[in-house]
Amino acid sequence: MAPTSVRKTFLPDLGASRLARRWTYEQLDPLGIDDLSMENILLATSEIVTNVITHTSSAPTITLRVDPPQICVEVMDSSSRMPITRDAKPGRPGGWGLRIVDRAADRWGATLTSSGHKVVWFTVAGA
Repeated sequence: MAPTSVRKTFLPDLGASRLARRWTYEQLDPLGIDDLSMENILLATSEIVTNVITHTSSAPTITLRVDPPQICVEVMDSSSRMPITRDAKPGRPGGWGLRIVDRAADRWGATLTSSGHKVVWFTVAGA
């Protein structure tokens, strides 16, 4: 299979995480990705989109790049503020998102585009 790439922008509201998860699944399901890899991709995607909505209030744009066996998911927002891993404490909301991404992904990171927009990305093998 040749490398492919698709992109979609979602509205900046709390429903974006659910819609992004569904869209990501619809794009990747035909590829026959194993169940664990798919769950990791969907979980990390929804965590990053939730962070975009919670911390930037901007419209997240997801780019899926499939280059078997790697799948790279990029989530861009309008903020230039880089993500930080906060202390997560039992019983306290917040601080878990990037820790979840770190566990679900093979690799992850964040970069700034030339226009100053942040892109949080991760990769998972599974194609």
